[in-house]
Amino acid sequence: MAPTFAFFHSPRYRISGAVALLLGLFLGGLSFGLAATPQKVVLQLKWKHAFQFAGYYAAIEEGYYGAAGLDVTLREGGPETRFADALVSGDCEYAVALSSMLLDRANGKPVVALAAILQHSPEVLLVPEKSGINNPHQMAGRTVAVSPDDTPALLAMFRNEGIVKGAVKTVPYEFDIDKIVRGDFDGMGAYSINEPFLFRERGVPVRLIQPRDYGVDFYGDCLFTSEHELRMNPRRVSAFLDASLKGWKYAMHHREEIIDLLISKYQVKASREALRFEAQQMDELMFSDLIDIGHMNEGRWHHIGDTYVRLGMLKPDYSLQDFLYDRNPQKSYAWLWWVVG
Repeated sequence: MAPTFAFFHSPRYRISGAVALLLGLFLGGLSFGLAATPQKVVLQLKWKHAFQFAGYYAAIEEGYYGAAGLDVTLREGGPETRFADALVSGDCEYAVALSSMLLDRANGKPVVALAAILQHSPEVLLVPEKSGINNPHQMAGRTVAVSPDDTPALLAMFRNEGIVKGAVKTVPYEFDIDKIVRGDFDGMGAYSINEPFLFRERGVPVRLIQPRDYGVDFYGDCLFTSEHELRMNPRRVSAFLDASLKGWKYAMHHREEIIDLLISKYQVKASREALRFEAQQMDELMFSDLIDIGHMNEGRWHHIGDTYVRLGMLKPDYSLQDFLYDRNPQKSYAWLWWVVG
C-alpha cells in the first residue's frame, strides 16, 4: 500500500512539493523488498553439513532467502575456521559460531550477535559408563580430550565445582571411540546432538555430564555478522535474519523433509537414524515450543561474559555495547522535524 501524506498539507506541517516528493520516494521505497537482482552473501557454517544447520537449508529450499532478495551460499566449516576473522575481513557476511565470539569482540574484532539458535549449548563432558564417573569432581587427576571450542565450558564447570586449575589434564581433541574405550583418556568434550549416537551405534554405553547442571549455561550455535555489514546493509541484515528464523521454524516442523534433503542434495553420510537423533536433540535445546527461535537475553550474555572473567579469559570491565543486535530498535523520526519545522 502506498504511503499517505495528508499530514504534509496541514498548516502546521506544510512543506514544499519537492521535499514532499523526496519524502514520498523515500518512505515509499521502504515498502519494497531488497534489490530486484538477488544480493549474494555467504553464510559460514560452524561445521560440515548436518541437521545442525537445518534452518538455513530450509530458508534456501522454501525460497525465504529468495523472497528477501538474497542469494545465499552456505560454506562448510571445520577446526581451522576462524569465524571472527572471516566476518571482519569480508570473507563472509554471516557465520554460525559459539558464544566464545564474545572474546573476539573484546579483542577488538567488531562482530555482532544476531540470534541464538540453541538456548542451551550442546557442549558436554562425555565419559564411558564403565568409568564410574558421575560428576565433575571425579575428573580430578584424570585426562579429558577437548577442542578449543568446548574447553571454556568444561573448564568453567570444573572451576565452579572447586577443582583447582590443572587438576584435570587436557589433551587435544580426537574423536576416536576405540581410544576412549581403551582408556587412553578418561573423558572428552562432545556435542550432545550427535556424538553420543555414534557411541550408541557401537554399543558403548556413555554418560553425559552437562555444564549447565553446574552453573555454566552458554548459548549454542549463534548467528553472527560484522559491524561493517550491519552499518552498510542494515535492511539486508534484517531480511537475512528474518528469513533464517523462518527457515528454522519450517525445518523443525518438517524434519523428515530436511533429512531427505541432507542425504540427497548435500550428500551427508550420516544415517537417517543419526540425523533423526540430531533433530530431536536440537529440538530439546531450542525450546521452540516455549521460546521464540533466535531469542537472546542480555542477562544470559552477561552470565557468559562473567564466566569468561572467572576463567581469566576476559577482563572484568568487558562491555556488551554494540555486540547484541536489536531486532526492534526504537525508531526515531526526529529528522522529520528538521525538514518540516
